[in-house]
Amino acid sequence: MASKNDKASFISWSITHPVLAIGSEKGSVVFFNRKTNRKIPCISKHGKKVIIGDWNKEGNLITASEDRLITVSNHQGDTMCESFIAKSDLKVIKWCPYKDPAKPKKVCAAICGPKSILYLKPETQDHFMFNFSSNYGKATEMEWCGENRIIVGFNSGYVNMVSTRANELGQEISACQVGTTPVECINVNLEVGKIAVASQGSIRFISLTDWKEVVADRIEITKSGGKVTKIDWTPDGSILTVTTSNGYFLGFLTTIPQLFSAFETNVALLSSLTELSVVDASQNNMVVAKMELEIEPGFVHLGTCHFAVGMNSSIWYYRWRDLPF
Repeated sequence: MASKNDKASFISWSITHPVLAIGSEKGSVVFFNRKTNRKIPCISKHGKKVIIGDWNKEGNLITASEDRLITVSNHQGDTMCESFIAKSDLKVIKWCPYKDPAKPKKVCAAICGPKSILYLKPETQDHFMFNFSSNYGKATEMEWCGENRIIVGFNSGYVNMVSTRANELGQEISACQVGTTPVECINVNLEVGKIAVASQGSIRFISLTDWKEVVADRIEITKSGGKVTKIDWTPDGSILTVTTSNGYFLGFLTTIPQLFSAFETNVALLSSLTELSVVDASQNNMVVAKMELEIEPGFVHLGTCHFAVGMNSSIWYYRWRDLPF
């Protein structure tokens, strides 16, 4: 830390550089380069405790503190633009994701006060406030959904989507109540078209297509795990990881890769990441064989009595039945 008497209150790795940012209770931010072992202390970033922050694809860190000050720094600790002072306490802050690297969207959003979202362009200080109905309660979580929509969770169990397009800025698009307890975490995966919402020991999934809960996908977390503190999806949406207040780190398989191969009326397909089943389509898809695999295969091929699975340049063979003659 910048001083021996200071304590860390925020920590985050850059997504573009080998740099760890550490915010402190006294308002300083330390940038530690893992590659060079160089530590850059920045004492005057904030006047009070650093509470939240987020890195973007350009290597810039946005941080906010208890004194409502929002500051943008590069990975070397340089302040990139004039700091912005919010009108209310800040809870979550996120850079806008964007697809085109040639046209980066240098905007961010933050929960500002109990019922508002701050939409901010730090370079120009241009900003807009999204205000929600008091029927939804207090905003607890927020996440971008692409570059033109924001998902907001409330302590009433509601999850809302608002637009950030220029012609409909702040307009509410959809709303869904996943329960009556506070939303603890939100994570969006556009690849699978779903929103994962953590609330009171369960993970619920909302379809972006019809904005309804996919009840069959619901995941219950053991009570001994405590409160869910963070959820995150792999880019392809196949695995959802969950951390809890009691130190649990959990991984859930949410989709299985669509690997399969057919021979006559038999079909071999993955029943988990490392398990393959052979079903007979002529017998109402009856499972006729099941094998545990040594790998997570990238391809599969079914033969008369054997099947082959492989990854990269290696192949494994398994016998799934004896010779029929």
